[in-house]
Amino acid sequence: MRGRATFDILGDYDEASIREMARYVVAFEQWVKDEELGFVASHYDGFAQGKAGVLDSMLIPAFSMLIKQGIACAVEGDIKVAMGMSIMKTISGACQLSEFYTFDFDDDVVRIGHSGSGDTTFRTRFACGAREWNNRWCECGPTHHSAAARGGWTGTILKVAKILDVPMEVVCR
Repeated sequence: MRGRATFDILGDYDEASIREMARYVVAFEQWVKDEELGFVASHYDGFAQGKAGVLDSMLIPAFSMLIKQGIACAVEGDIKVAMGMSIMKTISGACQLSEFYTFDFDDDVVRIGHSGSGDTTFRTRFACGAREWNNRWCECGPTHHSAAARGGWTGTILKVAKILDVPMEVVCR
């Protein structure tokens, strides 16, 4: 397997490091397949040592590849977001999922995803403006994570929330 031919690698990494990352990514993919998992949530705190530390450090590349394949993955153990991503995939039929984690505001356009770039990042606009949307969303008291999918799904999500008797607040249409 050629690592650089398979993965978009930023920075100067040796081929052995890339192959090691690829082994872990493939192992995560196989685990999800074997266990028939629909979503995964885990947490990397950067303090694990030895094999656990290596495994933790492979979560982001593995999750990025799994999300690209349509498996909902969330960091920091936020199972609520993994479930939300899975629901968004089911409702929208889209494999373009993202976990809200950071917002980079630029002329009222927001980039959603992790800092920097990657498979889970996309840009969007909000009818009320990105800053106003962010303020209203934060007033609802969520964690700093959320799920996103391309398209307008508010009406469908409101119906699902009503069926499941789950409270939902729309901050912008």
